Order: sequence, then structure tokens, then C-alpha cells
Amino acid sequence: MILHEFDRLKHADEYTTPILGLVDPDLQPNILGLIDNRWKFITPPSNSTRIAYLLDPS
Repeated sequence: MILHEFDRLKHADEYTTPILGLVDPDLQPNILGLIDNRWKFITPPSNSTRIAYLLDPS
């Protein structure tokens, strides 16, 4: 479920389609960059302990 949501966010129109009138034009690319960094952290070839850590509710 987490991987699916990150994949959806990476392709969401809110971050990929320019928004006219946005005060900071770097805002969308910055957010997309943060999403991409998290994606790289949790996707293979990652350590399976990372995914277990992210899924741990405690």
C-alpha cells in the first residue's frame, strides 16, 4: 500500500503539471524531489528492514 501511494504521488497532477500563479515556481519540483527521495529510500534494492521500519506502528 505504501509503495502504491508513493507511486501515485510521483505522477500526481499537483506535482507534475505547472500551476499558474504559484508564488514560488520551485515549490512543485521541490515537493516532487522529496517524494522521489522517499521513493528511492523504500524501493528495491533497499534493505527489507527499512520497509519493516516504515510499517511498524509503534
